[in-house]
This record gives sequence, structure tokens and C-alpha cells, in this order.
Amino acid sequence: MTYSDNPRKVYGKVKIVYADGEISKELNVETSGNGDVSNPNQIYMGYISPQIKACTMDGNSYMGQGFQMNGQGLVCGWWSDVHSDIEGSFIQPPYISLSFMARPIYKWTVIGDNKLGQYPIDFDVTLYSYNSITQVEEIRGNDKVEINIEFGQAFEDITRIRLDIYKWNKPNAKAKIIQFFDILEEEYEGADLKSFEVLEELTRDFNGIDYGITADTASFVIYNRERKFDRGYLKNMLLLGRKVIPYIGIKTSGDEIEYTKLGTYYSDEWKSPQSDQWITLKCSDKLLKLQDITYTGYPYTENVSLYDLAEDVLINSGFTTGSYIIDEELHNDIIPCGFMRKSSAWEALNDICYAGLCYVYIDRNDVLRIVKDRVNGVNLSITPDKIFSFDKHVRNTDFSNYVEINYSNIYVGFEIVKVFENTLTIDGNSSIIMSIDYSDNITDALLTITPQSAEVVSFVSGIDAGKFELRNPFSFPVTVTVSIEGFKVEINSQTAIVQDEESVKRWGRQQVVFQGSDLIQSYEKAVQIGNTILNKMRMGSGTLQLSWRGDPALNLQDSFTAIDRYGDIARYVCGYNRFYYDGGLRQETKGRLIADVDME
Repeated sequence: MTYSDNPRKVYGKVKIVYADGEISKELNVETSGNGDVSNPNQIYMGYISPQIKACTMDGNSYMGQGFQMNGQGLVCGWWSDVHSDIEGSFIQPPYISLSFMARPIYKWTVIGDNKLGQYPIDFDVTLYSYNSITQVEEIRGNDKVEINIEFGQAFEDITRIRLDIYKWNKPNAKAKIIQFFDILEEEYEGADLKSFEVLEELTRDFNGIDYGITADTASFVIYNRERKFDRGYLKNMLLLGRKVIPYIGIKTSGDEIEYTKLGTYYSDEWKSPQSDQWITLKCSDKLLKLQDITYTGYPYTENVSLYDLAEDVLINSGFTTGSYIIDEELHNDIIPCGFMRKSSAWEALNDICYAGLCYVYIDRNDVLRIVKDRVNGVNLSITPDKIFSFDKHVRNTDFSNYVEINYSNIYVGFEIVKVFENTLTIDGNSSIIMSIDYSDNITDALLTITPQSAEVVSFVSGIDAGKFELRNPFSFPVTVTVSIEGFKVEINSQTAIVQDEESVKRWGRQQVVFQGSDLIQSYEKAVQIGNTILNKMRMGSGTLQLSWRGDPALNLQDSFTAIDRYGDIARYVCGYNRFYYDGGLRQETKGRLIADVDME
């Protein structure tokens, strides 16, 4: 069965991740000692296998069997500083301990080195609640690399867990643990889930000119069974930033429920009334955090692509490889005088979107996407028997025949200007970090300190701001004067006007002003953007708003066909979905009318 079959029964569930290696910032690791190569913090990062089959030089590695030399920076987990004896026993048992904020624990995972086939045979796992021992689990005679420990009950307010290893399965070997952690998560479905609402959208008002960045939101109503959220074992876990993952499912022909994930959201607000047994949870996706991240800027660089600018913003905002996807077409958008001003990361990505006619959103796999305006040729069909309401909108904001586009002329002078100077005192054997705004726009920024009694640890500069770290290597305080100078950059704003003269004569001027960007730097580029907007906002265009039975196969930027009650057919591109589950599924979808030339 598929959603196109109008299934009578739709299933919903919600997974909440209360603690994992990504969202738990309070984790702290302590060990009995570390080998020359050891990364104990990796034990809670979700790795299940080391990066290489390490050559250990202890008699347990052999030539020609794929062994590689271990080194810093690789995923290897914790390696102890002591070796087992010829029987695998440790004279001085090594240990690793992980502490965290108070949380419930009812299971735990221990993984050795599966590439070397090494693991603990005899060991203890000890649970602590603050300074008191709550439980000691004694494991003897283990014969598996991955051990899943079930404690048989949920122990509340656990703040530390410790692994003591007494015997290893190899002689003359260091203990090697790639994971000593367990995600704390629960799933809610059936009677434990009253309802949820998930909103995904490209922009706040999906029409021809609304490019940019938008955070999606979600809300949930969950049963407070046995008052576990406010009185029971989860009472300390109602925190901001917990992962919340909603799913919609239907039964397949094999009578199994097939679920579709609707995204990953992070808790913004928990509401737990004593007069009610339903918890209300409000969430947003991780884009919203970009509003609180300061981006220092990008230095003046000739002929830089929008792709490179976007990637710089993301990397400096903490995104790693695999957590984002940037449209490859942005490599072709070359900015003659590339730079970014100091702003929030959110505002910086908005500027890139305006110049590249892009959207920024988080997809359902929690990956940030920067995408060009396009239509994915899915062409799902929404027929009258699935539709609750069908509303076409043709508004002034959906139609334009006259567009103004601001663009910039950039000039780099030969004059060197000083944009910052300050006298600073740095305590002995310490460092200071400063973020400063410049008094003017510059390129080729140069930082100097007088006298040279402090070290420049780092210095990054955009066009109108910079950030530096200075270190005093001496045991006594030093006072230095810091100055920054560079060549002055002038930015002059211009306006291009693009209009459909025939339409203006017929309908009168319908004007919009496109949000400008310093990255639009020529009249020709401005005119190109104006023509694109006019093509999307020509007379006869408009938006469609549907309320229907729903199908999670419809993603943002997908095309769909809508058939009204009179049999009229038109094709649209999806820019907005609101899923509402309360035992059944209802979906609101907004789409913009598209023509054949828009399809890819």
C-alpha cells in the first residue's frame, strides 16, 4: 500500500534523543593513563570501529594482513598505557570513566577493537550517583567485541560510569575501547502520542523573489506516563537542544509499518503542567542557531565563487563534512571582488542566497542544503478525492512587471588606512582573544604589535572586522599596542531597473524591490536577476494552497500535479509543507505555478 491508495490508517511516532555524543556538551573523560596514541574523548562520539587496523608492535600484528601504523588524528578510541601479561591479565587494571549531568541509565554499550578482534574478557562497570556507588555490574568470561549491558532497571540520577578492565583477550596488549557510551532515547507512539505538527518551507512567503534562509519548526503532545517527565526518571532531561525526530508510517503489503522520517528538530520549550498529563514540546531545526553565531567575515579576494564563500561561512559556524551540501552550480557564480562583512552566520548566508538566487534549509536527514531555485521532476499527483480544501491565490506580491535590483561597484585604493589601534595588558603566561570592528573597509589587513613582547597566535580578518589571539610567553604582565591597517575599499551602491514594458502599459506598474547584496557587482548580473524574477512573477502566475490527505514523498522543490473538482490540471513546485498528525494525517501544501521550461 502507498499513500496514493488513500490508506485508512496512518501511524505516527516520535523519537526523542535526550543524550548522545553530539548534544551532550557536559561529558568529561578520565582515564588511568593513555598510550602514545589515544583519543579517549572518542568513546562517546558514536564510533563503532577504529579507522585502521593498527599495527601494535606487541606481537599481535603480522606482516601482510592489512595492518597500518597508527597515528594522531585517527579514530582509535581509548588505548591504555599498560599492557596485559602473557595470560591477558592486567597487573595494574586500567580504567576509563565518563561523567555527565544527572541522567537515567538502563543500558550501556562497550565496544573493543573489532578490526584487531580485541576486547575485554573480565571487567566491571560501576554506576555512580554523584559520590555514591549505585550499581556494580561484574562481567566475567565475555567473548564478544561489542557488549550490550542491560541493567534490568532504570537507575536514576547517574552522574558517572566507570569501566575497570582486569583481563584482555590478547596477551601483551593495551586495552582498546572505541565506545563506552549509550544514547538515551525513547520512542512515543500509539496512546503515548496525542499529536504532532511539522512545518517545512523554503521561505516565509513562497513567491518569485523570496530567496534566503528559513528555519523549520515542529510541536508535539506526548503522554506523561507515570509522570516520568516531571516526577520520574526523565525529570532532569527536559533540556533545550534535545533531538526530536517525527515519523509518519503506513502498513505495507506485508502488514509491517513503513515509516518516513520528517526531519530532525531540537527542543526550544517544554511545557509540563501539573494539572494535565500531556507534555507539550516545541522545537526548531538547527538553522536557528546560526542567528547567534558571529561570522567575522571573508577577506577581499578577487574572483571567488559563491560556493567558496558559503563553505567558509558553514565551516566557521561549526559544520563539518557530511553535515552540509552546497549546490555545485554555485562554483559557476564567480564574484569579481569577493568579500563578506561581519554579521551573524544567518545574515551571511542570506547575502549569498540573494546573489545566487538560492535557498538554505535543513532536509529530513538533518543535512543543511544550499540549493539553487529549481524544480525536481517528481510530479506526484494530488486528485480531488484526497483534497479537503483548494485555494488559488493571485496577489500583488505574486505578480510583478517592474523590478529594482541593487548592486555594488567596488574600488580598492592605493591608500593605506589604520582601522584599529588599542593598548592591551596581558597577564603572565596567558592569552587574550579579541573580536573588533574596523573604522573602515580594508583589504590585505596587517596586524602589528609594539613592542614585540607578545606572540600572535592567530589573526583572521574580513573586510570590516577581525579577530585575533595574542599570547604572553613571559611569567609577568606585558603591555602592547595593537594596530591593524590595510588598503581602503570603497563600496558604492547602484540600482538596475528591469521591466516588461508591454505589461506595464497594459496592467500598470507592479513594482517589487529585490533585496540587494554586496555580492551582486555588475549591471549585467543585476539585469539577469531581474529577468529571472520577472519570468517567475509574470501575470497568470500565483500560488496554490492545498489541504489534503498527505504524502511524505512530496519534498520541498518537488513538482506536483493538482486536479481541482472541475477537472482542471496544473503543475506546481512545492515550497511549503505542514504535516499534522492526530491519529490521522492532514497535510497543507503551498506551491507556485510552473511552466514546462522550469522542469529539470
